[in-house]
Amino acid sequence: MSKTTIIDTPYYAIYFYPEPKIVHLELHKPFSGEPYRHALTEGLEVLKSNNAIKWLSDGRKGGILSKDDAEWGLKIWAPLIIKAGWKYWALILPELVMGQLNMKFFMDQYTSKGITVKLFSDPNEGFKWLEEMK
Repeated sequence: MSKTTIIDTPYYAIYFYPEPKIVHLELHKPFSGEPYRHALTEGLEVLKSNNAIKWLSDGRKGGILSKDDAEWGLKIWAPLIIKAGWKYWALILPELVMGQLNMKFFMDQYTSKGITVKLFSDPNEGFKWLEEMK
């Protein structure tokens, strides 16, 4: 499967798979603030410019979001990406238990906004599930 690297930083990488139109955000370590917001904004632009509806989050190396980042994500980013067409989210939880609880909260929030979310322990399984979604 061909993959395009959009950006690769010390904090995260964003890849795009053209054939199944999947945006893939992979966290390299916990981060917050401007790098976090830039990662989500960059992913949003990739999703929009490619008419994609699928997002794979590999958060195994992630941590807990700050209150400010969480509010920004839900109030600013979420309406924009949902308007752009986002429908399916394969979520690989952080290794840290507190990060897992944090992401389960967001899973519930996005599910209530109409996003189909499924949890995986293996990014490859999440990718396969997204490939099946239409």
